[in-house]
Amino acid sequence: MRHLATIQKITNIRKHPNADTLDICNVKGWEVITKTGDFKEGDLCIFFEIDAIVPEYSPVFSFMEKRKFRVKTQKLRGIVSQGLAMPISILDIMRADNHLNKGKIKLTEGEDLTEILGVKKHDPEAEKMRSYSRKNPKKNIFVQYMKQYAWFRKLHFKIVGKHTKNFPWFIKKTDEERIQNMPFVFQQFDGEECYYTEKLDGTSFTGAIFLEKGFGFFRKFFGTDFYVCSRNLTLYSKNDTVYWKIVEQENIEKKLRSVGKNIAIQGEIIGETIQKNKYKLKGIALKLFNVIDIDKNYYYNMKEKIEFCDTFGFSLVPHIDTLVLKNTMKVSDMIELSKGYSEVNPKILREGIVIRSLNNERVSFKAINPDFLIKYDE
Repeated sequence: MRHLATIQKITNIRKHPNADTLDICNVKGWEVITKTGDFKEGDLCIFFEIDAIVPEYSPVFSFMEKRKFRVKTQKLRGIVSQGLAMPISILDIMRADNHLNKGKIKLTEGEDLTEILGVKKHDPEAEKMRSYSRKNPKKNIFVQYMKQYAWFRKLHFKIVGKHTKNFPWFIKKTDEERIQNMPFVFQQFDGEECYYTEKLDGTSFTGAIFLEKGFGFFRKFFGTDFYVCSRNLTLYSKNDTVYWKIVEQENIEKKLRSVGKNIAIQGEIIGETIQKNKYKLKGIALKLFNVIDIDKNYYYNMKEKIEFCDTFGFSLVPHIDTLVLKNTMKVSDMIELSKGYSEVNPKILREGIVIRSLNNERVSFKAINPDFLIKYDE
């Protein structure tokens, strides 16, 4: 779960060059504009990341009503501000008004307050997709009949019990960490050779073939070995969403079965009906960024992904360039690198970039283009 509200330290306070009553400060790798005098260096604050929906019920957030209580990237007097820093003292106000969820607060740097404060994530795509989740799965007559026997109920749970969650247990969701939350990466991976690709503004897709050994005979009764997923949900039944449309359009199930092993692909669907089709495409398209050998828990490297796509007829997200991480780099360097125009449509600002190690795909992070966020009010 993303930590949308945490206790963090205020650092590097300096005056806003175009406003006498405003300061610019750092919270981790984020640059945030605050009122002059609200903080001094070293103070703890409650930091709300962009896309956080702060609680409407508390008067301490009444000033956010005109923004529909959503924390966004904004430009104030020519300077970009990302996030919301508020004094620790708001906890006393919320506690006095009984506006805190149950939970002990330690007031230590890094403590997650997302659930305690009732902070939600702005994710319209997730809300839209909930209606397609397996809340009321189609009942199998055979399974329902056999559940009268205790031995069968145990066997059924062993085979499919862990498969009934919103997202498959054997794959990680697609959600790269922002560089602002990883300012330590330059020191930790000094000298690491990386490549970076374009982060596309679409909707996340996961497709997988997964069959546990020994249960092939039962699979036709208990579920499926072909999984179709949005960012957060498994879509067990065919429907009219872009996820199943892309499966049929690209013949994904047949392609994955032809690989001959438990395999997963993850990518971004872009095009018509998706994020207002910023790229002005006709139809929809799938661009892969992950290929995963499930049994080995291995993420294909760039060379292997290119070979996989060439062999099985898939397309990768646009590759931009390579770089070497250095301990002298700063978060601002990656933000500057994220700026530019899309490889899909050169007339459109790109959303950002994803940086990955050439030697270890698990070493990765994203940098979002602030110009894109401001233009599209995100």
